[in-house]
Amino acid sequence: MNPVSTPLWQILFAAANPGVFLPALAIGWFCRSLRLALPAALAFAALRFWLEVTGPQMQGFAPEPLALPIAVLTPFLLTLAVFALRRWTRGKQAAAPRSIGPRLVHAMLGVPLGFGAGFVFGLVIGTVVVAVGGFGSSRAGAADIVGFAFILPGMLLGPFIGAVLGWFYPFGLGRKPAPMPPAAAHGAPPADAAITPGWHLAGIATPSDRILIGGLDPWQYPWRTLNLPPIIVAHPQYPVQRHRMTAYAMDLDRSSVLFAAGEFSKGVFGFYQRDPDATG
Repeated sequence: MNPVSTPLWQILFAAANPGVFLPALAIGWFCRSLRLALPAALAFAALRFWLEVTGPQMQGFAPEPLALPIAVLTPFLLTLAVFALRRWTRGKQAAAPRSIGPRLVHAMLGVPLGFGAGFVFGLVIGTVVVAVGGFGSSRAGAADIVGFAFILPGMLLGPFIGAVLGWFYPFGLGRKPAPMPPAAAHGAPPADAAITPGWHLAGIATPSDRILIGGLDPWQYPWRTLNLPPIIVAHPQYPVQRHRMTAYAMDLDRSSVLFAAGEFSKGVFGFYQRDPDATG
């Protein structure tokens, strides 16, 4: 039995075809909205369908009923998967240094690391699939299947994924900011200290809790201390107590999220945001 005539091989061949995944990477990555990504994915799938129907058949290739659906669904799903990856990474850009230089260096380091990882993963997964599926009538035929269907796509996809991870996560996933100075370092304000106007409580959290400030989790982003006077707030549960908060910013590529934070007690932080109509 010719191994390329089996449905499993056709699925693997369609997913590993550079003419499928390379355009899917480009289309999905550069589409800025779902309104663009969805018709682009459909158009790419239609093009692949037309090429499958009108293109020359491989010698000895026996088409299966699943061949055409696979030829359409593979580019469509790959394009949308890359688009989803791009949408997910956009919100993570602040986790990298603001300057382009360090991000570019780490992205370049990710290319050879991804190349090596793609080779290893392709070799391991390809060997397992060929051994389990019984593909290849000879050792040379099995090696060709592993090389072209698994190792080659891994070596092409690996550098791309490595560069993306190096650009957005140069120092590792989930990097936390430096420890905040405790409120006691500034001295506790007197009980009759005036509360700073224009700020409201956004939440109370420990470093293990998830809290959103302007749609961002502050535990996942570097904090930049702002040159602003301390913000005096009342304890949410004990209003007679006063606490000093420090103003910080979480920087994205083209914007910053302003907030104030400080410790109410050891390991328990209060987060404050500016009122929408606040001035000054």
